[in-house]
Amino acid sequence: MTRFQIKEHLDLDKQIQTILKTIAPVNVSYASMLTNRLIINPDRFLTFHSHSGQCVATAVYRRGFKSGSIYASVFMSDEEPSEVFNAIRQFAADKAFSIVTVEALGMGYNVIPDQPGHKVSHQTNFYLCDLSDGKPNERFSSNQRRNLRKALKQDYRLIEQNVDKAISTHQGMINSSNHRRTILGQAVAWVDDRTRLLIDSGYGRLFQLANRDNDVVSSLLIIKSNDQANYYIGGSSTEGMRNGASTLLFKKTMDILQKEGCSVLSLGIANESGLARFKTGLGAYEVSIERKMFEKTTPVLMLKNLLHKLLS
Repeated sequence: MTRFQIKEHLDLDKQIQTILKTIAPVNVSYASMLTNRLIINPDRFLTFHSHSGQCVATAVYRRGFKSGSIYASVFMSDEEPSEVFNAIRQFAADKAFSIVTVEALGMGYNVIPDQPGHKVSHQTNFYLCDLSDGKPNERFSSNQRRNLRKALKQDYRLIEQNVDKAISTHQGMINSSNHRRTILGQAVAWVDDRTRLLIDSGYGRLFQLANRDNDVVSSLLIIKSNDQANYYIGGSSTEGMRNGASTLLFKKTMDILQKEGCSVLSLGIANESGLARFKTGLGAYEVSIERKMFEKTTPVLMLKNLLHKLLS
């Protein structure tokens, strides 16, 4: 019997609200990533709470015809990490899940205990910008500095619009970026209808850059909690892309966040080398997170592993 209370959240909007209330104050970067994951692939969502009510872990899971899988994340708390991991493992065993993936946030490596079954270790890299010294743009790469100089010549400025128009414009910028990425064969971002939910929650905020004709050329959605902020999603028009508008918008956004007491801006993860270069070009540094996947040993898995060894 686990001593942790497990709560299940079924409605997607309530899932997002729970993430923002319980996880964003602890790790806003992970809260944003988890929100993204649930919007793209709606799953069952759980939170694990200590007796004091502190949220110590989250999990998303799905069940197939005969088995299921669970993806859990444990973050730093006053609880002993091994006890939290054991609670997740027990839940997975009770549900007869065949695949258990666990990651540790902010605890370094070799903290995830092994368990029976086939194990695969991974690492995920987050990209963080240090805003504490008030000079994040001094760490921009030479390429991003060229973009900055190019954008400054256009007399672009920050613009505020009513919420409906700002959201509509923001989605238009993402669509424009997606069109260019599709032509180049790159992965595209998604446009969801929950931007307003993030804004109404008080955690989401749009930053937008406009030209002399008041046409928005670049837009960013930022999620902020306490002294942390996370870049959620953004895009630029063709004009903005040509003139380096996104670099200028990131610079202005960082300046505002720093003045508001924010010490770190997370740019999220990067699944492509080009995206990683863009984020490190904005002065971000990498932070790795440990992740392990355990798959229950079955005859089918044993045969699959044998074939993999024979063919490799």
